Amino acid sequence: MTRATSGRNGELFSGSWSPPPFGLQRSTDGGLTWTLTLQGESTALEVDALDFMNQYAAISLPTGYGPYNRLAETGIYRSTDGGQTWKVVAGPWGNAGLGRIQLALAPSDRNVLYASIQGPDGKLL
Repeated sequence: MTRATSGRNGELFSGSWSPPPFGLQRSTDGGLTWTLTLQGESTALEVDALDFMNQYAAISLPTGYGPYNRLAETGIYRSTDGGQTWKVVAGPWGNAGLGRIQLALAPSDRNVLYASIQGPDGKLL
């Protein structure tokens, strides 16, 4: 089981006033305990419906948001081991100055990942 966590200081999270660790967390006991496997502000998590081991995530913030919680390199990440480890996906977009990133696996072809990436100028790349 993998989950993405996000939030801001001062918001209520599960009955407490401190936010959970930012990033992607993994549980091997049905959600009783969680381990942080990728730090940073996660904006998307896509899991292959036919192969749980194949997962994609985005670590990003909207352009102009500032350096808040930049714990990992902004970009698209892939896991081939069910979210235990993550590697950045290289692409023509680079990773410098990227804004918000959203992801979607194509329902017609699980080998196609769509990415919507905000550039440094705030426009869609």
